[in-house]
Amino acid sequence: AARRVGREYYVGSVLVAFALWLCDQQFCAHLHASAGNPQFHAWWHALMAINTYNAPTFVCRSYSAKTTSCHDV
Repeated sequence: AARRVGREYYVGSVLVAFALWLCDQQFCAHLHASAGNPQFHAWWHALMAINTYNAPTFVCRSYSAKTTSCHDV
């Protein structure tokens, strides 16, 4: 169950980061002209940094069920 939640968190946050990046690319002029600029590109960087940090843990745990050690991969 924990592996499923981790996978959903990892994949979901990558998809959210990608969606924010796409919105920033498509609506850049409108977003930057608005009074409350949401800084979607900055959020993309933050989410991708978290995912880059968490990716080895997710991959290691995914393979740990199949091998005796994460270092065997």
